[in-house]
Amino acid sequence: MAEPQNGAVVDEANLHSGASRPGDAEASSQSSASDASKQQSRRLCPQSSDPGSYSDASSAFAESDSQPEHVALRMEPESKAAFPPAPAGSGRPPSLGRSHAHAAGERFLEVQAPVHQWKGGVAEDLTTILRYTPSHVQYRSPPTRFGHQARIKLMVVVTMYAEAPEELQLTLEGIAENLVHMCADRPDAWREVVVVVVSDGIEKINNATFRMAETLGIARQGMIYQAIELGLVHRDSVQMHTFSYAAQLQPSSDKLKRRYGQRYPPMQTMFCVKEHNGGKLDSHKWFFDAYCAQLNP
Repeated sequence: MAEPQNGAVVDEANLHSGASRPGDAEASSQSSASDASKQQSRRLCPQSSDPGSYSDASSAFAESDSQPEHVALRMEPESKAAFPPAPAGSGRPPSLGRSHAHAAGERFLEVQAPVHQWKGGVAEDLTTILRYTPSHVQYRSPPTRFGHQARIKLMVVVTMYAEAPEELQLTLEGIAENLVHMCADRPDAWREVVVVVVSDGIEKINNATFRMAETLGIARQGMIYQAIELGLVHRDSVQMHTFSYAAQLQPSSDKLKRRYGQRYPPMQTMFCVKEHNGGKLDSHKWFFDAYCAQLNP
């Protein structure tokens, strides 16, 4: 663990290796599939260099009439559009969120988080609304929603590539456990901490891991498709997809629930998916030059 700048912390160990979990059997079954199937199952929004690729993805999204609280669109090996038909005459995907604009001009989407992700915990905009913002300038962060109620003192980066969902869950839960101790004397200490997860390439991320991020409340793939339809994402220049949300994770075992309670403190999280694969050093450059430069921990 290194501390290169002020309160910015780099997780050099990347992600936990992950202990045996109930989902391991399913992960093992998936690993035995063919290489072609595994590659396709990880494919979310294709690279912008593929002509018509984004329109293909958004067309699949347009065929869904799922409710916002349950959207988890994904490309499967056999069929990428196995969704119910859209409402007659809609001509566009169902609304997942409302489009807004920052003072600087950047547009973003916001959607209400499912009640079960925050019920019994802190209820405010940071914990009940998920925000998605695309970045079209390299190493420039969109205006942040964090740091307005308290100065950010600590930022943690978690870099990932194609890790399994259990590794993401274990890593974030480990950080959440530390937040409990930080909030022991000052209940609002969580407002001074931001966790940045940087995934190295939208085509490289494990699709099951993206679904795990949706389960944890820190991302929603369908919002990318909606942003494409609304013109917020310019396929030839987008660099980063940023989701921001203060997630209140629940302990994953009865033992942890007895120790930490039913919910961990809110964890201000930026789940950032790079459009292109650029390597770990590039992910760290995004962290320091874009996100840390703006929040100044």
